[in-house]
Amino acid sequence: MPDPFSVVHNWMKKKYFSPILLVLICLVQPAGAQSWIRVSKVIDGDTLILQGGERIRLIGVDTPELNDTRETAAAMAREARAFLQGLAEGTYVRLEYGRDKTDSYGRTLAYLYLKDGTFINAEIVRQGYGAVYKFFPFQYLDEFLFYEKRARAAGKGLWPIDPDILLRRRFPDSGHKETEGHEHTED
Repeated sequence: MPDPFSVVHNWMKKKYFSPILLVLICLVQPAGAQSWIRVSKVIDGDTLILQGGERIRLIGVDTPELNDTRETAAAMAREARAFLQGLAEGTYVRLEYGRDKTDSYGRTLAYLYLKDGTFINAEIVRQGYGAVYKFFPFQYLDEFLFYEKRARAAGKGLWPIDPDILLRRRFPDSGHKETEGHEHTED
């Protein structure tokens, strides 16, 4: 397939050029082309910001909260954030959307993939740095539940520290009220 810019350049030389044609060529991507965008900052273990400022909440993943008043939970949250930072911060990702595009905080809900094919959402659960977010059905629920079961059984990631925190079993001193949906934090 010839380079589109070479084609445009040849058309311009032959006076077959049209500004509308140039716009159309720039907008059309070859079949199978994927858009990649840089992760500029990881907020916590399940939320990050893309280049341009778009805030992404990872679908199907739940990690401990940084603002939890229990020191063990806050320490686990820092570990989960560090894992996601090591995996994604500064890299280019491809987004895939689920049923709902945003949550009640205006964050974009998405699955993220690295260029090497790593499925970031699944990797967090697979390595034990997050639990499956079970309050809403999602496309990969069964796969994520399988990964969670294996990570927990193998004592991976945060599971050996305190499973109750990962599973969001709340205690009176947790500093959080029990909520439903993605609204458990304002990150």
